[in-house]
Amino acid sequence: QLRRTEKVLCACAAGRWVLRSEYPLDSQQQRRWLSEEQYEWSVRRGASADGEGIWAGAPKRGRLTWEKTGRGPLSSECVCVLGEEAA
Repeated sequence: QLRRTEKVLCACAAGRWVLRSEYPLDSQQQRRWLSEEQYEWSVRRGASADGEGIWAGAPKRGRLTWEKTGRGPLSSECVCVLGEEAA
């Protein structure tokens, strides 16, 4: 499940690929890096986030925004990420 972590949010904002965990395992079995498209987190019609997750279409949308405009989806926004300090 896609979680709302700092790394995932940063990847979305930076337009990076966010892939499912099966990607490196399947690539290892094939002994080559597979195409990322079929492993990218994306949303199917009617899907939505649960209470702790994020919208599954966010990673792909962020990546496509970067590819199309050369700017991130949050480039005109001021964003603050709050969290608890890890012990």
